[in-house]
Amino acid sequence: MKRFYLIIICLISLFLNTYGIWGGIPSKERLRLLCSNEQEIKDLSQIMKETRDEIYSKMRYPGDPYDIPEDYCDVMVAGKEIKMSKYLISSLRSFLLRSYYPDEQGTLAVIGGMNPKKLDFNPHCFAYGSLYLYSIGIALKIASIFNLLTLSSDISYYFLNPSEMGKIFIIGRTIGALMGVLAVYIIYLIGCLLYNKRVGLISALFLALMPVVIAFSHYMKPYVFDLPFLLLAFYFSVKILDCDKYSNYIFAGIFAGIACGILIQFGYVFLAILIAHLIKRTGQHQKIAIFSIFEKRILLSGIALMGAYLVVNPYILVSMNDAINEFRFLSNCYSFDFSLAHCFYYFRVSLSIGFGWLLLIVVIVGMVYSLYKREKKDILLLSFIFPGFFYIGATTYTQIHYGIWLLPFLILLGARVIGEGFAKGRIIRWVALVILLVVSIYTFVYSLAYDRLFVEEDIRLTSGKWMATNIEDGASIGYINQPTPFAAPLVNPFKYKIRWWEGDKWWGEQDLSDSPPQYFVWAENVHILPKELLVVIKSQYQEVKRFDKSPSIFGIKFKNRKECPTAWRIPNPAIVIYKVKN
Repeated sequence: MKRFYLIIICLISLFLNTYGIWGGIPSKERLRLLCSNEQEIKDLSQIMKETRDEIYSKMRYPGDPYDIPEDYCDVMVAGKEIKMSKYLISSLRSFLLRSYYPDEQGTLAVIGGMNPKKLDFNPHCFAYGSLYLYSIGIALKIASIFNLLTLSSDISYYFLNPSEMGKIFIIGRTIGALMGVLAVYIIYLIGCLLYNKRVGLISALFLALMPVVIAFSHYMKPYVFDLPFLLLAFYFSVKILDCDKYSNYIFAGIFAGIACGILIQFGYVFLAILIAHLIKRTGQHQKIAIFSIFEKRILLSGIALMGAYLVVNPYILVSMNDAINEFRFLSNCYSFDFSLAHCFYYFRVSLSIGFGWLLLIVVIVGMVYSLYKREKKDILLLSFIFPGFFYIGATTYTQIHYGIWLLPFLILLGARVIGEGFAKGRIIRWVALVILLVVSIYTFVYSLAYDRLFVEEDIRLTSGKWMATNIEDGASIGYINQPTPFAAPLVNPFKYKIRWWEGDKWWGEQDLSDSPPQYFVWAENVHILPKELLVVIKSQYQEVKRFDKSPSIFGIKFKNRKECPTAWRIPNPAIVIYKVKN
């Protein structure tokens, strides 16, 4: 019977991870907003391709800062010679090729930069490990063999065939979604190993329903993809508590190395090996055997980690400078700034949204219960969780997905306390059952409502349609910086004058004066307005239209909170359109 329940839970995970996985991809509908006819795009194809190649030639690694040339090109569009800046050409190209979700194109750019015909598989990218990149590349190749999509080395093919580009995003996302289901099965094994099958099932159910895991299964990013390797490393760490065979240390090290090789922060799981080893030795000697971490078993585990890391990132040895520059760039994105206020923010905002309040409350109760019990397994989990929690509180506390590697272990604590409730008297069993049902149903509805954001028409497309219908031809439209699919809707640049704010003044197409544009478009949850621009907007503009959408389903609405993790509003940023005052 428990196997049947596990299958149902895995199917629920598969459904929630893939429902709406097609959201935000390039489409013909978006293409129609950007041009009056396909000939305009055909005429710009060559210059769009050339500017893309120019930008990529300057980038040493994804995220490497670069300047888009602001010089102008004379191009023939629909039989007319017009002047367009490379800045706007780059924006137009990004709307044709990218999804509405940020950074996904970076994965495709890295894969596209390889040359399999010459056996060149060097990604020149190490923020996302090679195993993840190769997995996406292989999946795309298999899909093309079975005619599920068209792969072309000519990027201009996708300018007029956005549905083919969309298929690439869907397949790439599906790989992560399936790995999320695998993670559900592995946490079941961990729950069984730590406690019993009942706790294993509840752990699997909670992970299958966890909103943040479901949300990031919809993006072509490796955060969910990496969870099975992280959990396998922890699984063998737990086995060390009962048996210190060399194989447990080596397998734990191997999977920790793979996890670290895909996303370096996932290498934190190696701490679980050390903690499990110390608990094992302390139990034998009745004192903390700190120097036992220098034993041969730990050494072998460390060697296994480094070996596995190199296996999944073989080119890091020949591209060491690229890797160093990339990791230096990433380390500068978040400075170490610990404070209790940051930890409280992470708990109050990031975790409450990433789990949902009811599931988070269960986790807190489970944590308190483990502090009370203080058995070997409790010490392992708590000693692993608390340093990670405080590390995130000092670094990426505003980003729920960067710390996703910690969340499954919190789930185990919550599942344990409910699982033990089922082993008590009749009344407590019924209370545990009611709590389990209420928490599970609420979290399922919450996650499904968030999934609906991916299923429904993207808010950037909706607002773009409104602009195309309600803003008069020839009007000037301003953006906070270069228009990108993630940040705001772009309209037809052949019908409107596109402007952007840079430094302390307006720059623009076809109109180089620094007078304010007639309209201004802002995605509130994406960009913070510079003080100078904020003054301009407040004094010279009035709001004419606002697009904002909260997750909802079955008539139940989960109102958007003012404070939320930075990436949480990716599928539904608030788009505000202003018009200059008369």
